[in-house]
Amino acid sequence: VPMVVQGELIGVLNLSHPSNAAFNEDHLRLLTLVASQAAAILQRVLMYEEVARLAVTDDLTGLHNRRHFHDRLVDEIRRCERYGCCFSVLYLDIDNFKVVNDTWGHALGDRILADLGKVMVRWGRSSDLVARVGGEEFAALLPMTDAAQAIRAADRLRAMVADHSFPRRKRLTVSLGIASFPGDGQAAEELLKKADAAL
Repeated sequence: VPMVVQGELIGVLNLSHPSNAAFNEDHLRLLTLVASQAAAILQRVLMYEEVARLAVTDDLTGLHNRRHFHDRLVDEIRRCERYGCCFSVLYLDIDNFKVVNDTWGHALGDRILADLGKVMVRWGRSSDLVARVGGEEFAALLPMTDAAQAIRAADRLRAMVADHSFPRRKRLTVSLGIASFPGDGQAAEELLKKADAAL
C-alpha cells in the first residue's frame, strides 16, 4: 500500500503472508487507512528533523552556523572547567573578499565561500567543529588543542587555502586568529574577542 502525503510518495507499507489470497478487500481498506496515518506521522518526523538540521546549519556552506558554534563553545568551556583540559578557537577571514564580490559578483563569491567550507572540513579533525559565523568569516573549535598546537593547525589551514584553486582558478589568502582556553579567557565572549583581535 503506498504511503502518500500531499500527493508525494514517501514510502510503501508492504505486508506478506505465507498463504495465497490471505488478504481481502477489507484488509486492503484497513491497510490504506493505516498507511495514510503512518505517512502523516512519518512526514512530521522528517520535517522536524529537517527543521532541527536547518536551525544549526549555514545554508550556503553546509557548515554549522554562528548560534550552534556559540552553544558548543559554551559546552566546551564547561567540559574543560570540569576536567581541567584545554581547547582553542580559530577565526578565519578571507583577505580582500570585497574585491572578489565587487569584481566578479556575489554568485562567484558564494561559490568561493562554499568551496572554502569544504577546504575547512578536509582540514579539520573529526572532533573539530567548523562553522560559518559571518559573511566571509569562519571559525573552528579545536578540542584538546593548546595554543602551540592551534598555531600549527592555523598555519596548515592557511597553506591549504593558499594552495587551493577556487572557482574560476582564483587563489585566495586568509587571515587567522586564535585564542586558547584557559590562558586567553574563561568565557565564550572573551575568547571570541581575543580570536577576533588576533585575526
